[in-house]
Amino acid sequence: MVEQIPGKTFTLAADGDATGFANITSNTGAYPGAVGFLTKADGSVSQKVILTELKSTDQIGLRFIPEAMDDVKLTRKTITWPSGGRSNLSAFATGSLLIIEDQLVRVRQPIFDPVPKI
Repeated sequence: MVEQIPGKTFTLAADGDATGFANITSNTGAYPGAVGFLTKADGSVSQKVILTELKSTDQIGLRFIPEAMDDVKLTRKTITWPSGGRSNLSAFATGSLLIIEDQLVRVRQPIFDPVPKI
């Protein structure tokens, strides 16, 4: 199932860490699978990311993804792309912004149907 989510901007409340988690004031309105841009507060670096998971109420996991197949950061290896998991966010300090635009996101639906009895 997919869900239309509204755009939202999150501000990092602490420096990003090497494990790929970012501390924000609240992860309300954040959805795993959403794609956005993580940018430094001064706008000097912007990186496309996918939100991988929510951890507690004030942390989100992020993984860098290429903006295009010929992405200069990819070819020059200034950013490394993990094949899974999360990316090292230590280059993004307190005040950096995670900008998520309106989009469709896959959401997991719990199954409420009863198990059939034989």
